[in-house]
Amino acid sequence: MCYKQVLNNKLIIMVFICFLLLIGSHPEVNAQEIIIGVASRGHIENIGDYPIDGSWVESPEIIGTVGQSKRIEGFEIKLDGSVPDGLEIRYNVHVQNKGWLYDETDTRQWAKNGDYAGTRGESLRIEAVKIVLVDPLGNQSSAYSVSGQHQPDGAGDCGDFPI
Repeated sequence: MCYKQVLNNKLIIMVFICFLLLIGSHPEVNAQEIIIGVASRGHIENIGDYPIDGSWVESPEIIGTVGQSKRIEGFEIKLDGSVPDGLEIRYNVHVQNKGWLYDETDTRQWAKNGDYAGTRGESLRIEAVKIVLVDPLGNQSSAYSVSGQHQPDGAGDCGDFPI
């Protein structure tokens, strides 16, 4: 199993191929599945900011490279489309030689809604990512979940996984 292989090798480098937010079972939410889009931008080794025109990449398009062994050094993600009032996406990154950029225990300090997370001009890879969705009170949302795809260095495409 690819996910297990990644954990065993401690390769938690993630390439954001796509993110989908799905409404889970929640007493106040219709059982119908609603998909909220996610848009992203990245900073890639030897390429720089991507897309180079400053636009946003809509899921399920990728912000990394495939088969080129280029590291993602930073990224921005934001919710897109019909986003429920107050719902925010927040994310923290673990950067090579630096560790977590934001306090792991306080999601209020994490990058959010299109903020940049990572480095530029330092040639440091993102080694791990944490992503949460929070409600208007700043609590982790129980009505939504995040899933995505990644391609860890040397492991190939690992397909969908929950975040």
